[in-house]
Amino acid sequence: MNIRIEQHHIYESFPIVKCDDSVLFYCFYRDWAEELLNQTRAIVEKYHIKTVFELEESAEYKSLKENYQLKKKEYHTLLSGSSTYDNSPFGDDVDVPIIQYSSKNKSNGRTIRSALLLAPGLCVIKLFTKTGEHNKTEPIYSIDRISRATWLLRVPNLEIAKMVCNYVSDLTDWGENKGTHREILAFLDQILQSIIDGKPFPPITESLRKIGAKSVSFDDIHTELNNLVGLHDLKDQVNRFIKKLKGEQKLLSMGLVLSQKPSMHMVFSGDEGTGKSEVTKIMAKLLYRSGYLNSEKVVEVTRSDLIGNSLTTSMEKTKKKIEDSLGGIFFIENADTLGNRNSSETEKAILEYLSRKMDEEKGNLVVILEGNKSNMDQLLAAHGGLKSRISYSFHFKDFTPSELAEIGIRKLESQGYDSSQIKDTLEESISLISNNGVVEGNARWVETFTEKIIENLMIRIADHDQEEPLNQIKQIDLKQALGLVYETSEQSRLDTLRDQSLKELNSMVGLNKVKNSMSDLMKFLSIEHKKREKGFIVDRPNIHMIFDGSPGTGKTTVARIIAKILRSIGWLSNGHLIEVSRSDLVGEYLGQTAPKVRDAVNRARGGILFIDEAYSLAQDKFGQEAVNELIKEMEDKRDELVIILAGYKDHIDKLMDTNPGFRSRIPYRFHFHDYSHEEIFTILTNSLKKNHLLLNAENEQLISQLLQKCSSSGGKIEGNGRFI
Repeated sequence: MNIRIEQHHIYESFPIVKCDDSVLFYCFYRDWAEELLNQTRAIVEKYHIKTVFELEESAEYKSLKENYQLKKKEYHTLLSGSSTYDNSPFGDDVDVPIIQYSSKNKSNGRTIRSALLLAPGLCVIKLFTKTGEHNKTEPIYSIDRISRATWLLRVPNLEIAKMVCNYVSDLTDWGENKGTHREILAFLDQILQSIIDGKPFPPITESLRKIGAKSVSFDDIHTELNNLVGLHDLKDQVNRFIKKLKGEQKLLSMGLVLSQKPSMHMVFSGDEGTGKSEVTKIMAKLLYRSGYLNSEKVVEVTRSDLIGNSLTTSMEKTKKKIEDSLGGIFFIENADTLGNRNSSETEKAILEYLSRKMDEEKGNLVVILEGNKSNMDQLLAAHGGLKSRISYSFHFKDFTPSELAEIGIRKLESQGYDSSQIKDTLEESISLISNNGVVEGNARWVETFTEKIIENLMIRIADHDQEEPLNQIKQIDLKQALGLVYETSEQSRLDTLRDQSLKELNSMVGLNKVKNSMSDLMKFLSIEHKKREKGFIVDRPNIHMIFDGSPGTGKTTVARIIAKILRSIGWLSNGHLIEVSRSDLVGEYLGQTAPKVRDAVNRARGGILFIDEAYSLAQDKFGQEAVNELIKEMEDKRDELVIILAGYKDHIDKLMDTNPGFRSRIPYRFHFHDYSHEEIFTILTNSLKKNHLLLNAENEQLISQLLQKCSSSGGKIEGNGRFI
């Protein structure tokens, strides 16, 4: 027989004595358990007992159990009695707030006591039993109501005290200055008996909930919602939701209906920065205040928090995150990235598990799926089980320039800055850079934008003594943040970058048609940018490109130079080049490709995304998924980057035929001719000169003959510049 000590499965601070799979004794202290363990083992050895049934039929074991029940009964009396003394203060290892409050003491009237705040209106006092009682020196803990200094319950340890406070915190408003209902006091006695018996807490019945029903107000939450900028249609939706909760609370408080917990799972659709996170926090307050959830916590996750290297790892990560969210809101950002009609097996498994938990944890968990509206519609259409569990759908519209200006002014003034000089022009300035009245990033863009304004103000006042208020934002700070004005040193640097880049382009061997066409395009874009600087509202042209030609004809080099020129004329904000190929864009399974394409595009924002051997994307259905996503990103991010597709001419033509959207989104095409053997020779000599080397006449002739020999009948050399 295996007789041992284990932890209690509910009260982890309690030891239990087990024999095989049967529990023999529930204990409060380790020394009690060890004593009972030794006594039980002695009985087993003395009578050669083989089974639990034989043990329980043993007279000595029955006597041992009766004596232990008496001991537990005496301990119950100890917890119920008043023969204890205060042992404040608490130790340094306590991780909850210590408070002080006035309590009544028979000997000296009012006294200040130290206590731990474990729940709203509830605290715990650390007590010791008087010397000699039960031969114990361990403390016990008295759970009190703060407002009345009323002793409610005493329990064996602090962990149990926390469990009790969490369990009953919503039962009534413990902070109100009124007596505690006798049914609630009787319920607390049942909890104590459950602890003594090692059993779960008794359930909170509907009658108890009616007795302890709180007077719930949503007025402050209503005000917080209405103080948000814009979102008028959404506010109407949420205000209807608040009224529904108010009506439900009124019926519950009058005892006219029984409490129910219907499904509250939601979809928040809309573009980035439209206030979804703020409204989620408001929802958490609403659902907690109404009693639907046990807390206001919000656990935010993205795809990477749920998807691992394997199905097993992914399921473990997902289960852990959902467990962490119980009692609150599970907010999945960009939930549409978890799958569509072509979801992988891992994504399907995660969504099926999520759907199941949305049912099982109804009333203990609210799931909010967030993402772009069209993508969310596709996700729900592809996964009907998920869609059937969504009770509410809220759409967040893009902020208008006027609303973005108000958000910016509020942010600046909340930090102590005087924005009076830019109030009248901020909306117009934002409209200037908007795309049909929409600024990508919405409120998140405003946050970055206001930081730039503040930075410009700080730089401006750093070396100047001024009588005017130093915290006053001026028009020059706003214009510099918009990129409409550069400091002299910065403009000089950009001019130098442009001149050097043009010189580098023109110094390349051959490529005369490419250089002439590219020069014309750069002049056109420079004029367009200057129009915008002058305040003219003009459409920003799309300048995605195709570079077709054989390997080694200078396509990547030209792309890198063009990125620097576009930065120098203000067309690109960064001017870097991100070079990718098929393996960087195409996933191993359907559904994995679109996120990889979006990641590459995001890394290239402010610069150029150069896709080498782009024709390889048209080889299969995985590549086609990349093509479809790329076309979408070309349109959505046209103002933020330039995408260049590179490859053989014939292959690029075939790629264009895979989707009609390609040709309409790529207005510029440049053909890179193969180098002649004379041009290859010039590239070689230029390369040697850069390394301070020269060829003599004899070597020049030998190399020239070698190049002629290596060239094909058409006069080209395989590999072109790479041959060198």
